[in-house]
Amino acid sequence: MEEIVMTSLAVWPGIDSRGLSTIYIASDSRLSWSGSADSWDRGVKVFVCPLTPDIFGFYGDVLVPSMVLPRIVEGPILALLPDSLRRHASVYQMVRSCADALPGARRGTFGIFHASRDGKGQASNRLLWHTQWNPKKGWSDTLIPLEGVSALTVSAGSGEFVVSNHTSAARTELGAVSRSVFTGFCDGLISGDDPRSGGPPQLVGLYRQGYGMHFGVIFQGKSYYRGVDAMSLAVPNLEWRNELFERCDSSGQRLIGAQAQPRLGKPKDS
Repeated sequence: MEEIVMTSLAVWPGIDSRGLSTIYIASDSRLSWSGSADSWDRGVKVFVCPLTPDIFGFYGDVLVPSMVLPRIVEGPILALLPDSLRRHASVYQMVRSCADALPGARRGTFGIFHASRDGKGQASNRLLWHTQWNPKKGWSDTLIPLEGVSALTVSAGSGEFVVSNHTSAARTELGAVSRSVFTGFCDGLISGDDPRSGGPPQLVGLYRQGYGMHFGVIFQGKSYYRGVDAMSLAVPNLEWRNELFERCDSSGQRLIGAQAQPRLGKPKDS
């Protein structure tokens, strides 16, 4: 069986003076085929539900997550469920039932991260799950604790250790802040250390209030939305971040009043 696979994914919390403020999920945009050097840098790997505070990212074999997650986030499946636990139970049930219906020879290892929120504001509660299937261990569904520091919580995919190494180096340079994770993630993509990771980064986040959101990303001087060139797109009310995690506009110019996030040194392999 020739799997279509994806590569690098990172999840981390944003912490401010009042505690946990945001959960972020970042991925690359490359799809590649096992046993082949072919790749396509326009894959969609992160998702936001417009009706509930839930965000998702996946890694591994593309087939099940790319077919099931759009149906979950684009429809009313989660909208009537009042809390994160019940919404996640519905997600897990749907993913598992769809994957179990596949012919055995067409199954490939994959994982899904699901971040969700109960309540609003300072009293809100955020939860993170990792759902995974592989042919040796079968199914697992794990609640992952979120630490009280802005540091990489988990990385996954073939670029797992590349992400971990580069975010660790960025944290040493920049400190335990959200931008060190995203900057390190971008450094890992630019490095080319994992040939199955590439293309522009994709970024979603879940704040204390409102539903999840997609961010526009400025990467190596170009603007992208969900992995595609954004120059010809009209996407209203979109927040933008560059590789330094600075708040900017779609041209890459830092917004007036936005905090500058300079680097102390030059990133590796850039």
